[in-house]
Amino acid sequence: MTPPPPHLSQDGEAAWLRVKRHLEWCDGFALCFIFTAHAAVIRLFRERLADIYRARLTRLEIALPQQPDGLFGKILPELLRPPVHKAALQAPYWLDLSSELGEDWREARITFLLRLNERREALRRSLGCPLVLILPAAEFVATKRLAPDLWSIRHFSLTTENWLAPTRPQVATAPPPERPAAPAEISSDYDLSLIGEWERLRGKDAMDRGIFLAGQRAYQVYDQLRRHQQAGEIAARLLDFCRQQIERLGETPQSLRDLSISLNQVGETAQALGQLEAARQAYEESLGLDRKIIERLGETPQSLRDLSISLNKVGETAQALGQLEAARQAYQESLGLRRKIIERLGETPQSLRDLSVVLKKIHELD
Repeated sequence: MTPPPPHLSQDGEAAWLRVKRHLEWCDGFALCFIFTAHAAVIRLFRERLADIYRARLTRLEIALPQQPDGLFGKILPELLRPPVHKAALQAPYWLDLSSELGEDWREARITFLLRLNERREALRRSLGCPLVLILPAAEFVATKRLAPDLWSIRHFSLTTENWLAPTRPQVATAPPPERPAAPAEISSDYDLSLIGEWERLRGKDAMDRGIFLAGQRAYQVYDQLRRHQQAGEIAARLLDFCRQQIERLGETPQSLRDLSISLNQVGETAQALGQLEAARQAYEESLGLDRKIIERLGETPQSLRDLSISLNKVGETAQALGQLEAARQAYQESLGLRRKIIERLGETPQSLRDLSVVLKKIHELD
C-alpha cells in the first residue's frame, strides 16, 4: 500500500498561511527570509506556492545555479537587472540556499549575502517582486550580523520547525452528513492584528493606497471565516474608496483593477448572503471594467482569465435567478476565452481545470 503523501501539521498550516498572505499582499518588492533545517517542509511550501502562481498563468521563479559561482555570474545580475518580461509578471523569486552542499557553497552563500547587503538600494529599486531567501536555520544570527542593511528592509522572516503531520493509514470511511458551515471566531493573533490595522486606518481621511491594501487583508480574514456580514461591510467601504480614487486620479490600470476587485468582493458577499440581484449588478459592473482593461492594455493571459472569471460569476447569478439564456451566453463567452488561453499557453493543469469548470456549467444548463 502506497503511503499517503506528507502534509503539514496544524502549526505548519498556520505558518504556510502566513507566508502565503505576505507574498500575495506584497505590492512590488519585498524581502522575505525563511530559515530552515526541514527540507520537506520547505518543499511543501514551494510546491504550494508554485501551484498558486501556475494558476495565475505565470510561474514561481525558482533559481539555484549548478555551481556556487553561478550565484554571482547569473543570480546576482538577474536580481539587480531583471529582464523586462520577468519584471512584468511580479511572481515571487524563490532562492533556496538552505542545503548544506559543502564548504564552497557555504562561502559562496556568505559572499552572496554580503554583496546583496552592499547593493540593498539597487535591489529594492530594480526588483519589482518579492524575493524569498531560504537559508540554514543555524545561520539566523549570522545573517543579521553579516547583512544588517538587508535585514532592516525585510518584509517578514520565519524560522521553520518540523511541521510535518504524522502519516496515518488511509482508511475508507463514509463521509459525514453535510452541515451548514457556521462562522468561525478569530483566534489567530496574526488575523487579529490585520483586523486591528484596518480598524486603525479606516477612519482616516487619507487616500493612500495602503488603506485599500489593509482593507483587503481584513476582508480576506472575515471571508475565510465565513463572516460574510463583516466582510461585506469592508467590501462596501473599499468600493467607496476605489470610486473616490478614480475621481481623484483618473482611470489608471491600477485604479480600474482595484475597483474591479472591490466590486467582485461586494458581489461575493451579497451572493453568500442570498442577495442575488445585488450580486449580479456588482459582477456585471466588474465585468465591464475587465473589458475596459483589455481594450486599453491588450489580451494578456491574466486579463483574459480575469474576464473569464467575471463571466462565470455573471453566469452563476443569472442561472440562480432563472435567467438561463443569459447564463448560457456568459458561459459560452467564458469557454471561448479559456480555449484561447490554451491555444496561447498550452495545456497546463490549471488551464485544463478552468476549461472543465466552464464545460460543466454549460452541461448543467442542457
